[in-house]
Amino acid sequence: VLVATDQSRLRLAATNLELGITCWIGAKIEEEGSTTVPAKTFIDLVNTLPQGTMDMGLNVRTQTLNVRGGAFVNDIKCIDAQ
Repeated sequence: VLVATDQSRLRLAATNLELGITCWIGAKIEEEGSTTVPAKTFIDLVNTLPQGTMDMGLNVRTQTLNVRGGAFVNDIKCIDAQ
């Protein structure tokens, strides 16, 4: 899943080579950037988070996405989108 900033929105895009989908979510963006996240890992993680605000931060050097929601804190190893 491509996770990229788009001004004041977060863009999520994915494809299975037959079908593609893009979704924009309103977000507070502190720094522009992008990465790719393993789809199954990302979906499984998001489905376990409680409803409410979710915070994400990317360590560009290690390409690790830190996802926080409620009491949950998780790190996902990503691949540079460039």
